[in-house]
Amino acid sequence: MSIFHTSLTFKLAAFTAALVFYLCIHSVYAQENLLAQAREEKEVIFYSSLNIDGSQALATAFERRYSSLKVNLLRVGSEKLLSRLLLETKVKQRVADVVCIAGFQAHYLKKNRLLGNLPSDELDHYSAEYVDPDKKWLTIFVSPFVWTFNTRQIPPDRIPRKLDDLVNPFWKGKIGLDPEEYEWFANTVSRMGKGRGMDFMKRLAAQEIQFRSGHTLMAQLIAAGEIPLGLAYGYRVEQMRERGAPLDWMGLPPVIALIQPVAVMANPVHPAAARLFTNFVFSEEGQKIIAATGRVPTRKGVKAKYPRLAEGRIDPSEAKLGEETDYWVNAFRSTFGVK
Repeated sequence: MSIFHTSLTFKLAAFTAALVFYLCIHSVYAQENLLAQAREEKEVIFYSSLNIDGSQALATAFERRYSSLKVNLLRVGSEKLLSRLLLETKVKQRVADVVCIAGFQAHYLKKNRLLGNLPSDELDHYSAEYVDPDKKWLTIFVSPFVWTFNTRQIPPDRIPRKLDDLVNPFWKGKIGLDPEEYEWFANTVSRMGKGRGMDFMKRLAAQEIQFRSGHTLMAQLIAAGEIPLGLAYGYRVEQMRERGAPLDWMGLPPVIALIQPVAVMANPVHPAAARLFTNFVFSEEGQKIIAATGRVPTRKGVKAKYPRLAEGRIDPSEAKLGEETDYWVNAFRSTFGVK
């Protein structure tokens, strides 16, 4: 190698090292500056539809890491949370800084320009399917719907292997659904194609479905033997199986999974604290907290507590279907005869 090439190689190496050093120093300075601003704000207001176990765990861990900051948590269901956010906007009362809400509702907030831009610090650790194209929200976990059955009641040769198995005469009067299973309905029909999907739903409705409100209740009723088979959240079924419940489940394609986006509200009262908090939720530490609750985390490299739930193809709910919520609600109700 010539002296010229040796010198050029040395200069490039020196430049690269200097650039890496600069970026590290800049990152550290930016983080310290963000933390200083957040400390002046003192708190972050977090509205969440995630169950209290997950919401409180995130809040507690954040306060433990940043002892000078307080997380004011409001936990309520997605529909009520959306109504509250819309009311606060109507009366021009900005309260929430960060929101964790279901996909349909997150899309509605985005469409009405109520969400700000996400901080980009952690987004590279997530697949594109979990990041809103306009970077208004990030899905922090998915909850696959699974067909759950009582292992003492259902013999192995009767376990359904595909959706069409559910319309077998054997299952008449033995299937349970939540009376507001709109998102699963919309996504399943959409994935199957509207013609084929609606035909399947009509045949399923003819099975004399037993409707019960709440997915946890559904799993409990199946474990008690009151309903032989029903649609429930996979993580909840796995939790009950750990405690000895006579349950098992099948993921019948398309396996629809509800998404749980986190977003920063437009014009938050505590912008620095909001960014710091969302970065924490999106971080590896935040995602491990989510994984510990049994939900399927979305960050690359973070393992699910129940690996079986993360196996095979999962179809995350399409938030944009929320634009046609009225259509899907009416279609579900008319198909299944639910008022």
